[in-house]
Amino acid sequence: MKPGFGHFIASGNVLDWATGIVVGTAFSKVIESLVNDVIVPPLSLIFNQVDFHDLYVNLSGRHFATLSEAKTAASPTLNYGSFAAYVLDFFIESFMVYVAVTRLTRGHAKSVQQCPYCAESISLQAIRCPHCRSDLPPASTQGHI
Repeated sequence: MKPGFGHFIASGNVLDWATGIVVGTAFSKVIESLVNDVIVPPLSLIFNQVDFHDLYVNLSGRHFATLSEAKTAASPTLNYGSFAAYVLDFFIESFMVYVAVTRLTRGHAKSVQQCPYCAESISLQAIRCPHCRSDLPPASTQGHI
């Protein structure tokens, strides 16, 4: 094993990445519940109490009353209702991530500035750039990110 691998695994970036995956997985379950338990039931009422997950096209030519019967018989089906629910999940989750990211970056923009010499993002309170070590002019004369 290379000596740098242990350092890489213990670095903050990998730990942040792993934390993001765990939180993202939990967030995905919350969104799935929001769609399946809160949004889809009222839509089902509007569409004559149809469960979207039971909407399918039977490709075998035999008759089945429900999708679960067709699956039990191993009949080929196109499950467009489930697909529609997953598309709805995707759009809601994407919108929620968009809202979260824009709120987080809005707060970040107020606390950083761009070094006029090396263009790296640095703290608004910095008087010297930690990247290029240049002395910085007062923050009020610099462009903010």
